[in-house]
Amino acid sequence: MIELIKQCLQHPAGSFGFVFSLLTLAFFLVHWITKKVTIINNSHSGINKAIDKLEKNIDGIRIDLSYVKGNLDIITKGKEPLAKAQSPISLTQEGLEKAKKINAENIISKNWDKIYDNLEKNIQNKNAYDIQRYCLDIAAIGLNKIISNEDIELLKKIAYNEGNSLFYYSPIFGILIRDKYLSLKGINVSEIDIHDPSKQTVSV
Repeated sequence: MIELIKQCLQHPAGSFGFVFSLLTLAFFLVHWITKKVTIINNSHSGINKAIDKLEKNIDGIRIDLSYVKGNLDIITKGKEPLAKAQSPISLTQEGLEKAKKINAENIISKNWDKIYDNLEKNIQNKNAYDIQRYCLDIAAIGLNKIISNEDIELLKKIAYNEGNSLFYYSPIFGILIRDKYLSLKGINVSEIDIHDPSKQTVSV
């Protein structure tokens, strides 16, 4: 680049040599700047990817810890489970009765636009298994992200009066939201097992 600048200065202003050298210098500068910007962007992209990966790992750990803490709380208090363990997960009789008592379907209906928007943005692979997993996760550790503060406060009061944690009611919301979303997408709940990685057969 220094040599190009010297060549520009050696030619009289306005001469062909001066103009040619100036154009060459301009082209070189554009090329050099573009190359540097690309390197910087790629470098930042790599850093951003590493940060994103780390944040996802931290979120995963946080979700796992929340589940462990919430389930331990339920077990130690001897609470009746609200969901059946077998797949596809469904509400127990106790869960159905609790859902009516806390008016869960009405809460979901009032907040559906917010809920739907969250699911659309955050469920990458919209198969039945991933939809179920995300709905249960967001209901367990991020209910405040999809339900209004007013409804959260109402649920907290109910939980307090019944001696429960908010986590205790999360299966109700997770399952009801899953069922409504699957229905809108035209996906049968029975498809959950088809996409469950733990139930995939490996051919040899």
